[in-house]
Amino acid sequence: MKVLDPSCIHSWHGIISDGRAGRVGWFGVALLHAGSIYASPLNVESESAQIADFGIIALGLLVALQAFWIVGLLRSRRRLRTSGKEIQYSHNQLQSWLFHAPISISVFKQSGQTVMINERFTQLLGYESSDFRTATDMWNVLIQDEVNRERFLNRWGEQIKRPWSNKWEAEEVLVTSKSGRVKALESHVSIIGEYWVCLHNDVTWRNQVQRELENALNQAFQANITKTQFLTNMSHEIRTPLNGVLGMAQLLFETEMDEEQRSFVETIHQSGQTLLMTINDILDLSKMEAGSIGIESVPFDLNQCIKESVALCLPKLKRANVRFNLQIEPDVPLSICGDSVRISQILVNLLSNAFKYTMEGSVMLRVSREGGTADSHYLSISVKDTGIGIPLEKQATIFEPFVQADASNTRQFGGSGLGLTISRHLAARMGGEIRVVSQPESGSEFVFSWTADAVLDSTRPVQTQSDERSPTERLLGHSIRTLVVDDNLVNSKVIELCLKKCGIVPTKASNGQEALSALKKTPYDLVFMDIQMPGMDGLQCTRAIRKELPEESQPFIVALTAHALPDHMEQCRRAGMNGFLSKPYRNEDLRSVIHLYLEHQSGDRKTCYF
Repeated sequence: MKVLDPSCIHSWHGIISDGRAGRVGWFGVALLHAGSIYASPLNVESESAQIADFGIIALGLLVALQAFWIVGLLRSRRRLRTSGKEIQYSHNQLQSWLFHAPISISVFKQSGQTVMINERFTQLLGYESSDFRTATDMWNVLIQDEVNRERFLNRWGEQIKRPWSNKWEAEEVLVTSKSGRVKALESHVSIIGEYWVCLHNDVTWRNQVQRELENALNQAFQANITKTQFLTNMSHEIRTPLNGVLGMAQLLFETEMDEEQRSFVETIHQSGQTLLMTINDILDLSKMEAGSIGIESVPFDLNQCIKESVALCLPKLKRANVRFNLQIEPDVPLSICGDSVRISQILVNLLSNAFKYTMEGSVMLRVSREGGTADSHYLSISVKDTGIGIPLEKQATIFEPFVQADASNTRQFGGSGLGLTISRHLAARMGGEIRVVSQPESGSEFVFSWTADAVLDSTRPVQTQSDERSPTERLLGHSIRTLVVDDNLVNSKVIELCLKKCGIVPTKASNGQEALSALKKTPYDLVFMDIQMPGMDGLQCTRAIRKELPEESQPFIVALTAHALPDHMEQCRRAGMNGFLSKPYRNEDLRSVIHLYLEHQSGDRKTCYF
């Protein structure tokens, strides 16, 4: 076996004594020590030599392992150095991003110490990091209102006490910039480790826009209220004298006149009706814009509704060279569920336009059933004329308010241009539609289609035995103590004459106080109550009657007023009235109210009939 040179052993011992053993490790020192022993000039047996060889090999392996370990440590140190540089780079980059971020940011330690205020914050409020030592200093400077500052700082302090809640709900607060401008700041605070990161959003412009929007909405609301009040007042002021005109014209019709006089009266009546239709259209448009038009669904006789609507329009058709045809298909049901008043209103509008714009030829009304099920009917009403027609480019605009296909039509034919607008809206409210097919000089066809519920309990209306007597004859002979309360002398005179034709001689009162005094003296059966009166108005009087008079002396009270909006009807209902008639009314309407009283005089007089 090869023996180490004693001089070599001596040199390794020198390394050890020189303190350089740490560079190669203690395993290397142990190896040298073992080698020096092995290299001694002693004579050993063969077995001891093998053991020494094995020790040498083991020590060599340990040295190799330590060498690998040293290399690994050097590489780890290099990686740590590289990672440290990357972390520092990322830190610098993140700090740069925060500083140049497009939103205002301030960062604080949990203890309150200021870490950073970014560039956008400085641009917004004029302050820098050096201006605030802590977060409390910052809010003390920014929030100058003591109440808001105390509330905000209290919340900040409560949040510091519970750092596990790492998110703070956004809060808006008024702050003052370094230049003295007041701004609305919305602050979002998040807790990230030991840091408080505050994101500040300038919402001054948003609040200003919101205030402007609220002001605009308030102005629009006030304008709408003013418009409604104007329409209400104008409707009342126009309907009041119009009631006298139409009422006297109807009474004059029932007197003996020659042909010329009857023609004059008829012209007065038609002109008044035209004016009334215009007023009603404007009110309907106002109710339509307010969304207050209601649609009923009650059984009614469709054939009767159509014939009554045609009867209202036929007086306008006086030209001998224009024919009118009515065709109701056999499969059209006699009874359906729906709103007969609104269906009649649509039909009258369509027929009125057809009669107005047709100089010669014909107007045809066709009612058909286009389909349906056992529970419903899909119905169609077509009004076709041979009039002036509508250009294709104008057909999309004729349903707009106050629009006619040709502006000259207003001068030539008249009309407000609201009929089709209201009709389409009513059709849509009933789940239907109105469509038009027309060409200039070739006439027009308007088709109103909708789905009506079927009357399941009967296919035909219940036929009651008719009374051959006239409405006036049926009223004669009834002794009805009637009180008319109205401050307008003309309207009071009109209803007095109409009631006298029914065999009723009324007592008159000019205001609510007179009416209440008269009712306390005499138990009247029927009261026609005006609403707008000086002193005690009709609503106040009705409430006083219901409160002060005993049950057996309670009269049947009907509102007879120039107000016509649904709100007015509801006010009368809440006041305790039993019915509602809007001026101008027809004599038939007045008689219907009296019939309702007679039919229910033995029942509950507080039942409402509107």
